[in-house]
Amino acid sequence: MIQEIENDFECIKIDSSTVTGIIYDNDMQKHEDFTDPEHFENPKRIYNILEHLKKQQLLQNQENRLQIVEKVEEINENLITDVYGQEFLEIAKNKFPRAKKDDPELKVSFFDADTYANEHSFKAAKKSAQSNILAVDKIMAQEWINSFCIVRPPGHHSGFHQNRPTGFCYFNNVVIASKYALQKYSKQIKKIVILDWDIHYGDGTASLVENDKNILYISMHQYDKGIFYPHTGKIENMGKDEGLGYNLNLPFDLMDKDQNLIGRMQNQDYAYLFERIVAPIIKDFKPDLTFISSGLDSCQNDLLGDGELDIDGYAYLTKRVNDITNGRVIVNLEGGYNLDEIPFAAEGVLRGLMNEQLPIHNSINNLTQSQVKERCCPSETVLQTAEQCIENFQKYWTCLNTNKTALEIDGGLDECFDKQKEIKIEIQDKETVTAGFLIDYIAKNVIKSKPEFFVLNDELRPGILVLINDADWEIEGTVDAEINDRDKVCFISTLHGG
Repeated sequence: MIQEIENDFECIKIDSSTVTGIIYDNDMQKHEDFTDPEHFENPKRIYNILEHLKKQQLLQNQENRLQIVEKVEEINENLITDVYGQEFLEIAKNKFPRAKKDDPELKVSFFDADTYANEHSFKAAKKSAQSNILAVDKIMAQEWINSFCIVRPPGHHSGFHQNRPTGFCYFNNVVIASKYALQKYSKQIKKIVILDWDIHYGDGTASLVENDKNILYISMHQYDKGIFYPHTGKIENMGKDEGLGYNLNLPFDLMDKDQNLIGRMQNQDYAYLFERIVAPIIKDFKPDLTFISSGLDSCQNDLLGDGELDIDGYAYLTKRVNDITNGRVIVNLEGGYNLDEIPFAAEGVLRGLMNEQLPIHNSINNLTQSQVKERCCPSETVLQTAEQCIENFQKYWTCLNTNKTALEIDGGLDECFDKQKEIKIEIQDKETVTAGFLIDYIAKNVIKSKPEFFVLNDELRPGILVLINDADWEIEGTVDAEINDRDKVCFISTLHGG
């Protein structure tokens, strides 16, 4: 009887903690560069997102599913000075009023070439920061399980390295909320993760938490050997003092030395980095609260980045964060500048927060979560990034010391990736390489299964080699050239021929 009561109570708790909160405030749309309506960071960013979510019926209260907050107070300025000090606050507060005093006709002033201020900007920035504070309080009161803060101006470039707002960013929303949570809820919250998948490195976030071992910051960003803005965020920068090993960068180079684009970061690239490196570290860290700096500029066709995440990619990553944490997840909108694409990216994030099973509604690729993992085939650039990250990180994160850590893909694909160099060396000694030889070699030395096979075409040409375990052949002994749901990909590699 006692056990039955406990089970019932557990059910009640689950029901009460399935609500996703959405926070926005139309005052944030008043932050605008009146001299250039087409400025990358403009009010249409959140306007288009909100309009799209309304059309998808995702901006209305749903019992035990969604709660919407449409009006936010301004943050207590003491919470800003706790992180930045008084001087930074005064610069942010007084930039426009002082400039307008000298020029009464002035509509906009600038902190730098890209970061502007008008008469509404400071208020909008304080509401943007307060949204994350509100999300923390709602989650800790067990009213919500997670939250999506659809806010602007963004924050992850704002930090100690520049004593002013910069990079479109005023106050670092996620860091302010993290420090607040650690202090106010010190008994329940002792460790926080900030995961940043904005296409740009969150240099501000890194500077604010680089000495803090209680806040683990992980950034996946375009780097291009320092050419890409903000020109920092290399692997070797891993924090300082007590925070050494808790500031982790996963940079990828998408440009060659002549700044020609050589590739884009696609869904499978992010999935691989997440499953191979990010997920094991987060699970090892065991955070009590997780923030996602969700830049939507990692999406396809963005104006300021070379990512190719789509609605499915954002949904997958967000849902996986839910899967590996305690569910306390706060998503803060950072960048994202293609006004046609970011609404769908935001929808993917929201559906992931709501724990919608893949394929989500409006899916493009219609893959389940397990299928995403099974078909994960990252680029050579990403494989190199992963190898370098593991080499640098494993000193601090022993969970990365084994190749079998986390990439949950049927057929041992992760192990096969680690063996690619060995295979390439082996076949270079051959004057000619047939498909039969290569399959036999991989079967014996990598997959370590019985080396029996059939080959439809023994002529090798440069391209992608995919080996598939054919279920019909294995079970029934019948040769079947068609791929079906029971077949498993067991090896993928680039092939240059012999």
